[in-house]
Amino acid sequence: MLSLEIICITIILVIGLAQFGLDYTNLGQISHWKKVIKYCLICSMILFAIIQVITIVNDKSQTTETIDFLKKLEQQANEDKILAQEREALAVENRKRIEDRLIHLENIFDPFILYSTSKYPNLGTEKALDSLIKEISKIKSSIDNSNLEHNNGIKSLLIEARLICTLKNGEELPPEEASFLPVGDSHAYFEGITSERIEFISPVYFRNLNDNKINVINRFTLKPGSTLENQSIEYLKNFKTLSVPIVTIIYGSSFEKFLLLEISIKVNGEQIWYSSWQYNEKFKVGPRFSIPLKDFHDKLY
Repeated sequence: MLSLEIICITIILVIGLAQFGLDYTNLGQISHWKKVIKYCLICSMILFAIIQVITIVNDKSQTTETIDFLKKLEQQANEDKILAQEREALAVENRKRIEDRLIHLENIFDPFILYSTSKYPNLGTEKALDSLIKEISKIKSSIDNSNLEHNNGIKSLLIEARLICTLKNGEELPPEEASFLPVGDSHAYFEGITSERIEFISPVYFRNLNDNKINVINRFTLKPGSTLENQSIEYLKNFKTLSVPIVTIIYGSSFEKFLLLEISIKVNGEQIWYSSWQYNEKFKVGPRFSIPLKDFHDKLY
């Protein structure tokens, strides 16, 4: 397009110069004013042609710059479009991940919500959850305190021995509990290289069971100034057996047989061992049992 315009201007310029040459040969036949006017027209034509050429060149330069600018804008638009698509894909992925996380959290919290609303039916969901969280916090605090007590050594120790016996026909039931001042050797002992006495605690409990059965319960605890105090719990591994009596006071003569012995040991308020042994033997007043502690050692930490 630019070359065609330059050609046209060049042709006009050539024609004008040719006309000037022809007129110049006939200068003697033209009046003075006509000559001046003709020269002015020719100069104007030449000036117009020059201006036109300059304008065309400038327009060409501006057109090139405009095209380059439009190409840059198009390229930037394409890059922005690609970036927008990538962000949209990332947003979709994040939204899907959040939805999956919410579903996972719902699956985790639904049982807590159901349990809390059933445990506290009059509080509403939010308050019921708050109450459940407080309860869990108390349990956690209790566990932490228990672990701290264990780490600090033995502060308290309680042995509970339960012996299920059958009553003789026609014998009366013993009372639910009866005080007893230890006479003779009514204490339990941890036995090994050394022996440690665990003192009997009054009263004796008698729990009436079905089928003419009585559960006799004795308890034993550390004596004042016991060498076990402040020892680590693992120190109890030094003892191989536990010797424990069953005190029945004056009611032992009412029993015919003993069927089941249960022993539980609590340290610092937490039960760390339980075991039981079945029997079907004739009851003799003042029984004492020697309990091997191998399984007990496995429970220590």
